[in-house]
Amino acid sequence: MHPVSRLVLLLNLALISSGGAALAEHASPSPTKPTPTPTPIPLTTVAVETQSAMGSLQAIDTSLEQSQSSASVIAASLADLTSETDAMMSEDMKLSSRVRLSTCFTG
Repeated sequence: MHPVSRLVLLLNLALISSGGAALAEHASPSPTKPTPTPTPIPLTTVAVETQSAMGSLQAIDTSLEQSQSSASVIAASLADLTSETDAMMSEDMKLSSRVRLSTCFTG
């Protein structure tokens, strides 16, 4: 950017910012709004809401325990299936090597 245009931009920025401050000083203050008083919550409502929240949390906890139990069963089944699959693959490899050997000797 050209040095002269930088100077012009800086001066414009200074004029705008000082003009905004001057306007803010001369503006009449806005009337303050009264702060609303907080509405008290009856203790019975707090107790009922607390029990409701506790019931929801207990239901979530029970659901989580059931999900974790299901996940454990699935993990155990997966381990069993993996072992079975490995055993089957090993047996298949043995059979395929026997077939190759027998074709080599008979051919």
